[in-house]
Amino acid sequence: MAKLERMSQVLDNRRQLIRKRKMNFREFLPENRTGAKI
Repeated sequence: MAKLERMSQVLDNRRQLIRKRKMNFREFLPENRTGAKI
């Protein structure tokens, strides 16, 4: 059970990080479309 709880916490952390990256990316795009390196 402890392993499953840790795994779920890790997945939640990854989802939050991805969400933050997406939000930053969206905020960054309209300002610098030419400067954005994808």
